[in-house]
Amino acid sequence: LMLVFGSANHDPEVYPEPEEIQIDRCPVKPHMGFGFGAHICLGRNLARLEVEELLKALFTRIPDLKVRPGVTLEYHVSEARSVRELPGVCAPQARGS
Repeated sequence: LMLVFGSANHDPEVYPEPEEIQIDRCPVKPHMGFGFGAHICLGRNLARLEVEELLKALFTRIPDLKVRPGVTLEYHVSEARSVRELPGVCAPQARGS
């Protein structure tokens, strides 16, 4: 028996639009991204903090950053599931800003 975490969290009855990236998805539902039970990731709190700080810095610097419209996401699936590429668009900033 092998759990494939890449298929976790994709039940549309629990996670509306599970294939859509929604950074501000609310309410936050329990997920298996960091494992569970005896196999829970010891570094999960640090990972969450790092991602939170990264996103704050990114959206402070580029507030209008969006996923390019019409993009079809491709996933790499192994023990974990990840997006192969996430093309973004934003308005050009004036020099010196």
